[in-house]
Amino acid sequence: MRIAVCDDEDLFLEKLIGCILNHIKPEESGDVRITSFHSGEDLLKAWSKGNSFDILFLDVIMAQMDGIETAREIRKQGGDPVIVFISSYRDPAVHGYEVNACRYLLKPLDENNLKEAFETALKEYRRKRLRFYTVQVRHERITFHTSEILYFESRLRRVILNTVDTQYEFYARLEEEARKLKPVGFAFSHTSFLVNLAHVRSLQKFQLRLTNHIKLPVSRHCAKPFTDAYIRFLGGIDLV
Repeated sequence: MRIAVCDDEDLFLEKLIGCILNHIKPEESGDVRITSFHSGEDLLKAWSKGNSFDILFLDVIMAQMDGIETAREIRKQGGDPVIVFISSYRDPAVHGYEVNACRYLLKPLDENNLKEAFETALKEYRRKRLRFYTVQVRHERITFHTSEILYFESRLRRVILNTVDTQYEFYARLEEEARKLKPVGFAFSHTSFLVNLAHVRSLQKFQLRLTNHIKLPVSRHCAKPFTDAYIRFLGGIDLV
């Protein structure tokens, strides 16, 4: 995971980096690289040379190019990092919505607020990574966008992945695939069916109907957890 912090105050940069390091789990520390920048221009130069980042902490007010404009330019270049803005001002973070910023932090930095913002950014980063699902089918590795997948069905030791027009069969444990896909909105309707909640058109007590009109069973054991997951999904509440 690559993190960039951008602020024109050296002391604040040091403190910010120290706080971020304090909240990285020991088992994840080897996979994290933090790079600091003193201006939006420097960050953009690095980005243009292929040095992209997964999470950005951007000061809104800087001497030349501010954090908002820096974020706009990165988005224009097709960049999709998770963005956290930092500012000394308590103005509403209106411009943050233009670039899909996930949080807005105030100076002086409160470590509890930073911890919460960093955890939110990490969850969003992990969601972005989970938008794609890769599976080995015979001698071929196939990658899907998760929105393409309707549901999985388990039959003995085989799992059948169903899209709108095709099925793919491979060997796996459905419970393990469910663990990977739960954060992006998949849930068990039945011990043999793992369903993409984004494709549920209607839900009854023991049956659901997908957007392609296929009907799937909802078991007694799964009815409540599946319904709860579906309601949380519709409400935009974190499924992790």
